Amino acid sequence: SSNNVLAALSNTVWDGGGQNLTNGFGTAFNNVLTNTGAILTNFGTVIIGNSAGSVSNGLVITDGGTFASGALTVGNAAGASNNYYNVGGGVAAVTVSNNGLITVGASGASFNTMTVTNANLWSIGLAVGSASGGGTNVVTVLTNSVWNLLVGNVTVNTTSNRFVINGGVVTNEIGRAHV
Repeated sequence: SSNNVLAALSNTVWDGGGQNLTNGFGTAFNNVLTNTGAILTNFGTVIIGNSAGSVSNGLVITDGGTFASGALTVGNAAGASNNYYNVGGGVAAVTVSNNGLITVGASGASFNTMTVTNANLWSIGLAVGSASGGGTNVVTVLTNSVWNLLVGNVTVNTTSNRFVINGGVVTNEIGRAHV
């Protein structure tokens, strides 16, 4: 299914019960889950853009929203492109905890993005791009953001993938590799 929007607004609590969450399966495009001041918690693994043809699917946490999950992947296969994870924005800071690795551009996926601004974010490391190809995946950390990598690594695969820190703070990074 395509062109769907699910909006969780303030005063909403959604407990995922440990279940996985996928936004953009098969050739789905332009599906967006937006958290505007709500509490979305207890999700398992999260995938945004799961397969070839999954294009322009997004997860947006904004305006004081809270989000808690396991590992998170943006663009999970070659042909999964232009998917996005936007953490922050709006007038109130957001709080996000991804209890696992965040991967932007797995398994050859290209042109996927993650933007962090006005946010407090925790994850166990970051991988941008994959060793199996794909490229032009970009992660950007902007002002008023603190990202705690919980003693995780940052790996940026291939030369066309980018990890950009522009005014934000990234802490507890154990190492960084550009491969």
